[in-house]
Amino acid sequence: MTTTAAIRKYIQDHPNEIVDVAFLHRTLFPIVKPHTFFKTLARLRDEGLIKTVDHGVYAPAALPDSEIEGAIFDYYVADTNGALLGDALYYELKIIDFAPETKKAYTNRLENGKKKRVLNLELTGANIVFDDTAKDLVTLLEMIEDHDYAIGLDSAKYAKILEKLGENDYSDALIEEVCKAIPYKSSTLKAAEAVLTRETE
Repeated sequence: MTTTAAIRKYIQDHPNEIVDVAFLHRTLFPIVKPHTFFKTLARLRDEGLIKTVDHGVYAPAALPDSEIEGAIFDYYVADTNGALLGDALYYELKIIDFAPETKKAYTNRLENGKKKRVLNLELTGANIVFDDTAKDLVTLLEMIEDHDYAIGLDSAKYAKILEKLGENDYSDALIEEVCKAIPYKSSTLKAAEAVLTRETE
């Protein structure tokens, strides 16, 4: 099977999935030269199989435009792919009442520390499997890191959520994985340690 045929088959087999050129190349087609890979995607776009969403990001041509924003969120953030931060996180936690126009999130679709914007989603790479426990730990650390801002929004809800997150049993391996992927301040880690220690006493 040629490279073009293999890429075409992948896209046809994932009719509702966003195509991130860099991620697809790095994870599924690393032996293909980058220039060749990018040209192949451009050719498939010209053929009408995919359509441009943003720089280096495509969607299947059959995916309605009204569903693209949701597909982008699913691809980068939903399930085990990522975790929200900032106002998008606080809105999800109901600490604030207004939905932000721009959402910020970590995603394992990008390499650690890499940044990318796709429509209204600002992404930062974090090589973490974002299962529920990992998301809880990241949420705990984000709330502590952004303490001065977050606590001023609804301090009662903030304290209750922080207490609940502190009740989880986070493994040393998970804490190490998260801290390796996201450079939290030492003060944040100390505060988190205090919260977790208090909950286990």
